Amino acid sequence: MPVSDDIVAAFRAHLRGDRQEWNRLNEALDRSPATTEPYFAFLTALFAMAVQRRFGNAPTDDEIIDFVADLRSREDVLADRLSADATERMITMIVRDDVMTDDIPRQQTIDIRMGVLTAIIRDEAPDATEIEDLLKGSRALADGLLS
Repeated sequence: MPVSDDIVAAFRAHLRGDRQEWNRLNEALDRSPATTEPYFAFLTALFAMAVQRRFGNAPTDDEIIDFVADLRSREDVLADRLSADATERMITMIVRDDVMTDDIPRQQTIDIRMGVLTAIIRDEAPDATEIEDLLKGSRALADGLLS
C-alpha cells in the first residue's frame, strides 16, 4: 500500500508548524495494520531526507554529537525521550550508510525520528515550496521502500 494523501497532509501540517492541524489530521488517520507500514515508511523517509539536508554526506562525529546535545537541551521532554547514543547512531546510519541494529525499540526510533525531523525543520525554516519538495521526495522514497 503506498503512502496516502492523508498521511502526507498530516505531515505537511507538522512541517509547517501547525500543531492543531497536525493533531487533528494525525488523529483522523486510519490506524489499521495495513496503513501503519506506509505511515512509518514515510516518517523514515522524511527523517532520512531531513538528516541528509542538515548534515550532507560527511559530517564529523563532533558535528553529530553537538547537534544531538543541542537538541536534547532544547526541552526536558526531548532529553527524556531521546537517548544521546541512539539518536547519534540513527543519524550516523543515514549519513554513513551504516546498518541499523535492532536494539533500539520501535517507539524510541519513532520519537527520535520525530524529534530530529522537527528540530531540523524548525532550524531551517523552509518555505512552502521547500516543504512540498521534501514531502514529494519523501513520498517517492517511502513508496519505493514499500514496493
